Amino acid sequence: ITEGLGHLHKNGLIHCDLHSKNILRNDDKFLIADFGLSRKIDDTYNSSASMIKGVPAYLDPQCHCEPGKKPDEKSDIYSLGVIFWELTSGIPPF
Repeated sequence: ITEGLGHLHKNGLIHCDLHSKNILRNDDKFLIADFGLSRKIDDTYNSSASMIKGVPAYLDPQCHCEPGKKPDEKSDIYSLGVIFWELTSGIPPF
């Protein structure tokens, strides 16, 4: 999962909707799915139109609390951390 996310970021993309249901398992590989909300890192961002998209428990809280804060690579890393918490605890967040 981390390698796939790193690959996205190195290629100038952010996922913007990373959560446990968007992680697929194929044999011994884990794959990131559902790129419907993904975008280029340097794209302009309309925060009012995009704040309601995604699964709230996995969204970077700074994007909700700081006016004008746009999702970035760190936002995907936050979502990844929530996924890891869910994997290790065995229960969904919040």
